[in-house]
Amino acid sequence: MAAFGELMHEDAAARAQAACGAVKPYRQGKDGAEYLRDFFASGEEPRGFKLLYGQARTMPAARAWDFIEARRIKYNTARPHAGLAGRTPGVTSGEH
Repeated sequence: MAAFGELMHEDAAARAQAACGAVKPYRQGKDGAEYLRDFFASGEEPRGFKLLYGQARTMPAARAWDFIEARRIKYNTARPHAGLAGRTPGVTSGEH
């Protein structure tokens, strides 16, 4: 699994550092959902990144949250209204 830092950080230098030279850093003004689709489509291994609650809150970066919500519902249909915190995709029991 490839783990990355805060790809949607407010500071461009921090985004570049989080990308570790393995992926293109997010560019201010780019559609957040488009960036995440490209991020997950590239590479052959599972990957993840850190996204803090206060990050990507203005458009067009905020579309990243729509992308995440759509994937959460797709992979965790047993609880479509459950919050994102503490949920693991595909887990349908009360265990996390």
